[in-house]
Amino acid sequence: MTEDGYILGRTIEDSVRLDAQHLLWKLHTGFTLLPNIPIMENMRIADLGTGTA
Repeated sequence: MTEDGYILGRTIEDSVRLDAQHLLWKLHTGFTLLPNIPIMENMRIADLGTGTA
């Protein structure tokens, strides 16, 4: 754990691992977001600002 309480690592190795996980899931499923999520009127999206890029 870091001084600010963040449990996961922030090193370049951690970023490479996360990018590899993302690529493997995308290659395995064939998409980035689930295409079968129903879209409803007045739907909202929460952007949590996650990612390594």
